[in-house]
Amino acid sequence: MASNTGSFSRLKEFKFRVEINGFDSLLVQEFNIGKQSISLTEHAGAGQNHPTKEAGGIKFENAVLRHVVPIEGEGSKFFLEKMKLAQDARTGNGLPPSSYKFVFSVYENDPTDAPVRIRTFYGAIVVGDSTNNKSSLGFDKDVIDEIEIAYDRVE
Repeated sequence: MASNTGSFSRLKEFKFRVEINGFDSLLVQEFNIGKQSISLTEHAGAGQNHPTKEAGGIKFENAVLRHVVPIEGEGSKFFLEKMKLAQDARTGNGLPPSSYKFVFSVYENDPTDAPVRIRTFYGAIVVGDSTNNKSSLGFDKDVIDEIEIAYDRVE
């Protein structure tokens, strides 16, 4: 699943690097972590003029990765394979969560390719995969996948 980043002639165009289960896997052009929010609970006791607020549970919206599809290797089919493990359209069956959940980290790089911010996502599940329009006339154009990933928590 590891990729050789030396093979990308335009490495500087990729600001984000992704590790999946601890292995270098993708160079990503765009990354949206998704909104994180804390729900509130309100309490108003007898004699209170207004309610007081306390933090409730934390919610994470889905993250979205936009990356160039590798021509070969594990990275070219990893996300689709994980989706099939969760729910196979042909059979209608899915495997237990331990089969399709994974851990991934996103490294945000500065112009010298040194990571300046690292986020690790736990309990990740691929919930969407969209490939842009392909053209047989555009041999010099990248094929971009947009992967939507739900996750349990981020650190």
